[in-house]
Amino acid sequence: PEEAETALETEAEAESVEAEEAETDAAPEAESSGEEHIPSHLQEEVITVLSYMDQLLESLPEEKIEEFANSEYFSVYKKLFDELGLH
Repeated sequence: PEEAETALETEAEAESVEAEEAETDAAPEAESSGEEHIPSHLQEEVITVLSYMDQLLESLPEEKIEEFANSEYFSVYKKLFDELGLH
């Protein structure tokens, strides 16, 4: 009887460890998916600042606008606008 209880406890512990490992394995995938949620108040502030920056960018000389458009930062800028629904 004691051996049966010990075997059941060992099996239960093994299942518990497996469940914890599964959760641990799943966590990095969620983080690496790149889909983190920004709090809504912060998202609104980012939208406001990006909209203002876009207006400022439009007032730059054409040469500077082209320089920015050809920079490594433009793809991030465009991605932010797309993901935040700004156009």
